[in-house]
Amino acid sequence: MIVITNKILWFALILVTLFQLTIGSNEYCNSDADYCFNITLPDKNLPDDQKWVEFRLESQPTAGWLGIGIGEGMSGYLMVAWLNNDGTITLSQRSGGMPNEPKATDYQSDLQLVPNKTSGLINNRLVIYFRRLQTVRDSVINETQNFAWAYCTARPSGIYPNSTITKHTYRDNVVLNLVNAGVDTSSSSSDTYIKLIISHAIIMFLAWMVFLPAAVFVARFARNLPSWVRLHWGIQTFLVVPLVIAGSAIVYVAVGGYQTSDPHKILGLVLFICLFAQITIGIIHHKLYDPYRKYTPWWTHLHRWLGRAIVALAIFQVPLGLSLYGAQMSIFYIYYVYVTIVIIIFLILSVRSCYVNVRLDSRDEFRRMSNSDD
Repeated sequence: MIVITNKILWFALILVTLFQLTIGSNEYCNSDADYCFNITLPDKNLPDDQKWVEFRLESQPTAGWLGIGIGEGMSGYLMVAWLNNDGTITLSQRSGGMPNEPKATDYQSDLQLVPNKTSGLINNRLVIYFRRLQTVRDSVINETQNFAWAYCTARPSGIYPNSTITKHTYRDNVVLNLVNAGVDTSSSSSDTYIKLIISHAIIMFLAWMVFLPAAVFVARFARNLPSWVRLHWGIQTFLVVPLVIAGSAIVYVAVGGYQTSDPHKILGLVLFICLFAQITIGIIHHKLYDPYRKYTPWWTHLHRWLGRAIVALAIFQVPLGLSLYGAQMSIFYIYYVYVTIVIIIFLILSVRSCYVNVRLDSRDEFRRMSNSDD
């Protein structure tokens, strides 16, 4: 187990190092979608109500709509722009995402076309200049920032910000260093970001949905094994904890630091804290365990129920992450099938355990009655 732990930590360190070597641009281009965007931060010395972040979007003249989001996925602060038939530009601030259409919010005034700059068809290219304040409610554009972009070939249904938009044709994520502009490494940055996020997803899935349930199964259904306590403790200490630390380190660098901008990140922090609290309570339970006790102490009850709560929260955490990344629905279905199978196995083993306990209790009661008759 120690060898596995070391390999996991080295893997996380290598990915983090690769990521740090690739960011360094305020511009991103995708050749498949023929979509580029440039982001310029304001002067730090300006007052907050004058710190406008300027966006420049460029694509082919037949583009349907262009989108750029603050964060990893389409579920956060999403800005959409498109060219209308009359030559005007529509800006739409939206939220929400996979699997549903992002809906227009009540804060359309967040977005403005940049004054004194022409947006529209320029030299047979669609160019749109718009701006928003660096800090808008709970959305902040940092110097090193994660962006989700999207491109669609189909035009929206109308000229209004709340017009219906169809699903994107292309989408991706990129982390840009908006301060160190001029080094165009955004393509490799995007590729590295995707690898980091996929690594984070796989590592966390193994930790929360494979090894942690395995530790629960051992504690609940394998108590007849002489070394079940060591196995239960070892799975958490040498597998779950290193995986969670590695997965957290990867995503910390991937998104540009510690963030609580969406439910997935908030719940991830809660799970991280609860995991170490659970292990601490487990150590207390083990140290104070009395095989001749007449009642179950409160820390044992807390250990059991906190473990169940962690598994339940982890089950809900995975779909939040998939939605944030914009995963295909087939991934959701595979996950739901997996969870269903695990729950069914748990229920079957629970029923079997109850049946065995009832039989043992009945047998003990029969023996006591026989001894009393003698």
